[in-house]
Amino acid sequence: MAIKGRYALVALSTALLATVVLAAGAWGEEEKKIEKEFTVTPGGNLTVETDIGSIEIETSAGNTVRVEATLIADTRSQSKAQKIFDKFELSFAQSGNDIEVIGEYIDERGFWDFLSHGGDNFNVHFLITVPQKFNLDLETAGGNIGIGDLDGTVRAETSGGDIRLAEVKGRLRVRTSGGNISL
Repeated sequence: MAIKGRYALVALSTALLATVVLAAGAWGEEEKKIEKEFTVTPGGNLTVETDIGSIEIETSAGNTVRVEATLIADTRSQSKAQKIFDKFELSFAQSGNDIEVIGEYIDERGFWDFLSHGGDNFNVHFLITVPQKFNLDLETAGGNIGIGDLDGTVRAETSGGDIRLAEVKGRLRVRTSGGNISL
């Protein structure tokens, strides 16, 4: 009887382990890239306001603002990831030399429910290239902000992340509610 019990325990343990491994394997990271490009002249203004996401600003010698937003959902299926992506509305506007990027979560349940999605994770990463001489007004409710090699006025604010500035010339106004600031 002890041998039968031991075999039953081993078989049950193996089945349980296989179930856990298969369930864990069902999770995966899905990405959706959104790209937009605008023709500008140096000295313009970029405004970014987003409910979630990190913002990384790079500069170039060109006359364009290039926005690459990568939406990332860590979930069980592509269809569930797409439902999450569909609730994040990204809009772009250009008025002369000024560019505006707005990332907003649209859902009746509320922002904090959106972040959890029943165990699913969601994030956004903005990689934005601007002319070296440009002004920035950046705000994210959850993410890091990085700016390098810029000549212009900067306002950068995050509610939950670090702010990193490297070789920025111009007036600065930076604030984080839950992170570090490095100049």
